[in-house]
Amino acid sequence: MEGRIWFEGNPWPSGHPIKSAELFIELSEGEDQSWPPERGAYLGLNIKSHDYYSEMTKDEREKAYKEEAVILDNNESIADWNSYIVWKNYHRCRIESSNAQIGTSSQKLDLRNFERCTMAFETGRKSVADQENALNAFTCYILGHDSVSDHEIKFSTCNSNTGSVDIAWTGAVALSYLGELDFDYRFRAELKNVPFLGMKGPRYQELRETSRSFFGLFRKSDYYDLRQDKEEVARERALRNLAETSIIFDQSQFQFQARDRCDWLVPLDIPTSTP
Repeated sequence: MEGRIWFEGNPWPSGHPIKSAELFIELSEGEDQSWPPERGAYLGLNIKSHDYYSEMTKDEREKAYKEEAVILDNNESIADWNSYIVWKNYHRCRIESSNAQIGTSSQKLDLRNFERCTMAFETGRKSVADQENALNAFTCYILGHDSVSDHEIKFSTCNSNTGSVDIAWTGAVALSYLGELDFDYRFRAELKNVPFLGMKGPRYQELRETSRSFFGLFRKSDYYDLRQDKEEVARERALRNLAETSIIFDQSQFQFQARDRCDWLVPLDIPTSTP
């Protein structure tokens, strides 16, 4: 996988290299206290960049810092979005899916066309105040814990033998961490050869008391994995049935895998060691 992300107007017109990218589908039963909140299929797309200044030499970093410091010493202002010093203080970015629904029982996602589709989320949204933060399709860390919206994500096939895809992603940014609530800025990301990891099932956990001490006054609790109470065959059947409620796909092309926190349906060409 390789890729870059650009933030229009920031101090790096050539953008920043992407360190990692994950692409998968998350399945939700939509029950009380579940996340995502509604029953269906959700896009799982997470990217992280290297340090914003990772392609600069030490001398280039020192020069950029000194040049900006001189401007500030002369009582001239530099907008946070345009400031090398501000971006350097926040080091790197990440953008992660949170509530990006792509399939329901009435409008199923056709996974057979996944490698050549375009998805849009929160189009035309102008301000962070337009909806509750918990409902955002994506969360982010750019210059702090900011906000992103107006996403257009285009998928295209790059290698039919491995199931990897290329992704072109654009969106808007509001510097909400710094108190700017309007989506006045833009980002663009291009990702190459991103593997599709499969379909991630729900977590089945329950907080249970594990021990008591000092005459029962102090209690220790931990999450219990409810999957332990079911046979793996039953878990696989339930996960495949859940996937079919919101996704059109060829069951024979996916294998069941039990992982630490939840079960997965992964493409047959993904090895069992995939994290």
